[in-house]
Amino acid sequence: SSSLTYLDKVTLGVSARLDDSISTFLNFRVNDFTRIGYAFDYTLSNFGQYNSGSHEVMLLFDLKR
Repeated sequence: SSSLTYLDKVTLGVSARLDDSISTFLNFRVNDFTRIGYAFDYTLSNFGQYNSGSHEVMLLFDLKR
């Protein structure tokens, strides 16, 4: 996994599981404590013949800010 945060406002990342899947995500800081985001996971293994990937909507809270 790897991610890059720009100006503490936008985070873009990518993740991979060997021979299984590849994922990407993007999230935005709404205020000092809350971020919203989206992620897509694409399956590379044999399970990929049964789905076309998964979509996720995220609500993240930064409790220590």
